[in-house]
Amino acid sequence: MGRPTWRTYFDGFEQRRAYSADECEQLLTDAGFVLRRFKFVNEKVMHRDADALKGYARSTWHRYTDQIPAQKRDAFLNEVVQRCIELSPADRSGQMRLRAYMLEVGATAGGT
Repeated sequence: MGRPTWRTYFDGFEQRRAYSADECEQLLTDAGFVLRRFKFVNEKVMHRDADALKGYARSTWHRYTDQIPAQKRDAFLNEVVQRCIELSPADRSGQMRLRAYMLEVGATAGGT
């Protein structure tokens, strides 16, 4: 996104601020949820190859890919995948393991 080819598509783009665990818990509690399970999970997600990673990015990165004209999104995703490979090379079998941070919540609506 910071590369010259893509930078102009992200002018004015605001990166979402990540909430802390305490903030998330408070927001859910304030909304009336009774929390049964609440934790941030840091795990490695495996993609069988670069195409699988690209498919994952295509289906989950709408906030970013929507900034790019439709006819250029494939090239953008190719660069994203290439950068991921540079930062976290595939293993001997060609699989790619990347870190994922997720919030796991088990909750019920207040009073139930």
